[in-house]
Amino acid sequence: MTSDLALGSDAARMARPRVALLGLLTATGAMAIDSYVPALPAVQRDFQVDATAAQWTLGLFMVGAAVGQAFWGPLSDRLGRRGPMLMGLVVYIIGALMAAAAPSLQLLLLARLLQAVGASAGMVLARAVVSDLWPPDASARIYSVLMLVLGVTAMVAPLVGGGLLSVTSWRAIFLLLAGAGGVCLAWAWVDLRESLPASRRIKTRFWMSLRAYGALLNVAPFLWGTLVTAFAMGGMFALLAGSAFMFIQQRGWSTGAYTALYALSSAAFIAFCQINVWALARASAGRLLALGLWGQVICALGLLTVVGLHLESDILLSSLLVLWIGLLGLTLGNSVSVAMQRADPAQAGAASAVIGVAEFALSALTPPLSSLGSNVSMSTALVAAACAVLCLACALQAERSARSDRGAAT
Repeated sequence: MTSDLALGSDAARMARPRVALLGLLTATGAMAIDSYVPALPAVQRDFQVDATAAQWTLGLFMVGAAVGQAFWGPLSDRLGRRGPMLMGLVVYIIGALMAAAAPSLQLLLLARLLQAVGASAGMVLARAVVSDLWPPDASARIYSVLMLVLGVTAMVAPLVGGGLLSVTSWRAIFLLLAGAGGVCLAWAWVDLRESLPASRRIKTRFWMSLRAYGALLNVAPFLWGTLVTAFAMGGMFALLAGSAFMFIQQRGWSTGAYTALYALSSAAFIAFCQINVWALARASAGRLLALGLWGQVICALGLLTVVGLHLESDILLSSLLVLWIGLLGLTLGNSVSVAMQRADPAQAGAASAVIGVAEFALSALTPPLSSLGSNVSMSTALVAAACAVLCLACALQAERSARSDRGAAT
């Protein structure tokens, strides 16, 4: 590429935004989910609806985030990254303000859908900006830092949401989210330069640019790499959904003890993200990804053994869960990096959207599977083990496909 923003050029380095900004943009969706979860009972009570109706405010957010990523990705390949990112943040802020003022559950659902579509711009376009501006070896470290920010968000956001609920209404959570969105918008306006020059943009009409999805899915290394990320996220959500029943209902843990376990898992994830950033200066993303995946397979088989043999060791079971979640710090950032490297740079926005939609699809599918049957512990362990094995199988297939493509090119 001869563009002045070609990877590694001085102009590209000048255009690089602060990684902290990209981390915040990536975490907008997580903030809107995790800070809101403690408010579900209050929303149910205020609108006098059942729990299922209140939970639709979460489910519809997941749908909006998936659809939004599919929209913003190819749009950014055509218009550039900066404009769609700023538009998404404006939509996010409007959705949050509408949610804060919603007089009915129906309007709250509409506001959450709008907020999710806006949040999805940050999720999908931050990855595309990294692909635009950093070379492959450096991009893996940046993706790991973005995962680190997500881990911190997962720990802090529920505490913030719960703290606000203890002193005021659930509506204050959305006012806080709107304010955070405003900070991101101002920061992005100042610091986020255009990373995709006009010479590298797709020139076709928007609806024709959607054909990029078909082209990407025909790139075997990218497809298999995307599935690695998707199954990793699916396994994580299955464990998080099933572990509450596993420890609280079936093993008699208190809510406080389980909350401490959740915090410990998040801390392990953050620690492994930091280890990954350090290790990427010494080993490839592919090698660290393989290490993390093999570790998760071993942990998942350990979970199956403990549950299947009805062992009463809570310490062993909780340790395996914490380690499994922690190892995501080695797998998520590296799997995204490996997948994005195997996509056409001109389609980075669409490629990021495919990864995001796949992640949300598996994340929505696996939690119900983890609660099937009367033995939730076994269902959860089986789903986690299946996701871990499928992650490893897809990673091995991605590497075989990449080697085959390199051989054909020579």
